[in-house]
Amino acid sequence: MRGIILGKSITSVALSADGRTLAIGGGNATQGEVELRDATNGKRQRTIKGFRGLVCSVALSPDNKTLATGGADKTVRLWDLDKGNRLASLQGHAEPVDSLTFSPDGKTLASGGRDGTVRLWDVSTQQLRCSLKGHTVAVTCMVYSPDGKVLVSGSYDKTVKFWEATTGREHLTIEAEQGRITSVAISRDGMTLAVANGRNLLLFPMKDLLAMPMGSKSRKSFRGDKQVECVAFGQGTAKGDGYWIILATHTGEVKEYQVFELEPEIEKLEGATMIKESRLKDLLKEQRAASRDVFDTTLKEYLAGRATVTGLAQVSQSIFETDLALCDGRTDRIAAHEKHIKQMKEYERTEKARFEFGRCAVSVFKSMQADRLDAEVALLRELSRDPGARSEAANTKKLLSEKRDALRVIFQASEIEFKVGRVSFEGVLDDYRRLLEAELELTDNPANRVAAYEKLLEMEKDCDAINEERFKAGRITTTEYAWNKAAYRLDEILLLQERSKSKAEPAKLDKMKKLIDERRNALLQVRDILRKTVEAAINQAHEDSHLLENTRLLLQAELELAENVGDQLKSLQAYFELLKKYEGLGKKWLAAGLLSPADYTSISASRRDAEIRLLQAHSK
Repeated sequence: MRGIILGKSITSVALSADGRTLAIGGGNATQGEVELRDATNGKRQRTIKGFRGLVCSVALSPDNKTLATGGADKTVRLWDLDKGNRLASLQGHAEPVDSLTFSPDGKTLASGGRDGTVRLWDVSTQQLRCSLKGHTVAVTCMVYSPDGKVLVSGSYDKTVKFWEATTGREHLTIEAEQGRITSVAISRDGMTLAVANGRNLLLFPMKDLLAMPMGSKSRKSFRGDKQVECVAFGQGTAKGDGYWIILATHTGEVKEYQVFELEPEIEKLEGATMIKESRLKDLLKEQRAASRDVFDTTLKEYLAGRATVTGLAQVSQSIFETDLALCDGRTDRIAAHEKHIKQMKEYERTEKARFEFGRCAVSVFKSMQADRLDAEVALLRELSRDPGARSEAANTKKLLSEKRDALRVIFQASEIEFKVGRVSFEGVLDDYRRLLEAELELTDNPANRVAAYEKLLEMEKDCDAINEERFKAGRITTTEYAWNKAAYRLDEILLLQERSKSKAEPAKLDKMKKLIDERRNALLQVRDILRKTVEAAINQAHEDSHLLENTRLLLQAELELAENVGDQLKSLQAYFELLKKYEGLGKKWLAAGLLSPADYTSISASRRDAEIRLLQAHSK
């Protein structure tokens, strides 16, 4: 890269479409000038002077024949690039002209001024076609879409506006929560808009923005501390080498990054986080479509007697959660809740009939009943979010009481099943945990909460003793043993917290610290073992039936150990990268006949779920 030292203030630069000519605008408060230089070697070709005040902006026409300048004297001028003579002076702005851009066909010149207006000029007639009003202060940057149909402008009023180029109508406004808009750029294929606001950078998919209704407004949060002032796209395309993003910061740094084919993951460019918000919606739609396919398959299996109602309910829950994430407003969310409740009631009726005919255990029926009650409670809570809605506290408590009663029946049945050897003690413990959550939702009484946790600790102690024996006998792995230890320590910590709240005993800080340290050490042991296992399987390209589950458990351990939001995001990003790599290996194994289509679909679904989780975490 060659530096050019001019010895004067530079306000703007423009490169010709053929890459041969560089126009540099600047000067001083009393006299402005534009230097034209050979872009290949930096040699000066011509200097244009005679401006009254600083040259604030420059632009070169697509045919490389015309130079446009905007000045502090509120005037737009057109120049013959070859001869250097002035073609026209365009008057109209009430303040200095800070931004200029030609339409792709070169027939229109857009000028943006500190008066907040955007003016469109006919280049051939030098006449004003129309004035676009919407910004409240200086228009600092503008860019046309490659097809010339849309003009995008950015302003110090913290907004980016989309204008229909032919009619001048305002189509869309994006509002930044903080920071003035300093630069906008559109990729050569017209797919992506880049926006810098002097603080950070965001990328937006153009197709989604243009699909929004006329007059739409969208508020976006620009985060980061890299102070991105300018942004531009390089010459790459999504079909070739990927987009090159060039960033310039207020510290004088110019950096270049490649975003390979705009891949869906969130890219972190040293503090500049680019979030493709539509990607999350696309993934959720994919997830919903996949879940519906699974539901259709499960329904056929159920009708053939090879699947259960519980299996159908689990898939329905997944579809509901995705539908809820895709809802645009409260009305849609309520409708989704009501549809889900209707479905859960149907499943509950089916299981009740099967129980009455002796075709399923009482715990299966009661579990379905508890799930239906959960769905009804979720709807009441959604309704209660409206400030003007009546209180649903009484109805919610009634439903929670019914759910607790159902879970008590399940726990009692589980204890009996354990005594006759039909379920493991861990199964009994899991059922009690679910009952405990229901109990705690219903009571604020300190003594009752302590008693509930004390019972859990008694069961945990028995389970811990069983696991100790199983571990010594080699019947469970070190990972399973350490994981159970971590869970036990967590419950001990929770009991101490409840006791200190109830004032049954003063807070035992030393004991609390010891338990926290023991739990952390157990989690570290789990994490280290899983990390080695997962990385070895992936690096050696070794197909492992337990890899998906181990990867999920690794993430769980990482999140448990995370000390802040940043650590959590790093863990989610690493989880996504692992699954992405695993999906690539799975594709090769599938082609070689080493992996079934069903297993590959499961891997792809896990990668998609990880990506959704990562995007949702960033948006929060």
